[in-house]
Amino acid sequence: MRVVMLTRPHCQQCAMMKRILGDRVEYADASERPDLTALTKYTSLPVFIVLDDTGACRGSFYGAMPLTEYERRLGLYESR
Repeated sequence: MRVVMLTRPHCQQCAMMKRILGDRVEYADASERPDLTALTKYTSLPVFIVLDDTGACRGSFYGAMPLTEYERRLGLYESR
């Protein structure tokens, strides 16, 4: 499973999440990836797209959060 975090250069919450997550996720500029933005209903950044091993979207979540909350939310997709 992999996670892509959609960001924008001006997004302060995205910058904070990049510091928290480091290399745990892949990063993509939301304006350059309309294919990924189409997979989610969220409009606030950062958006986390959860993809399975085949590249299919398993779900998404959004917002700034501590690492423990990120791991909890990601765990909801791992148990499916």
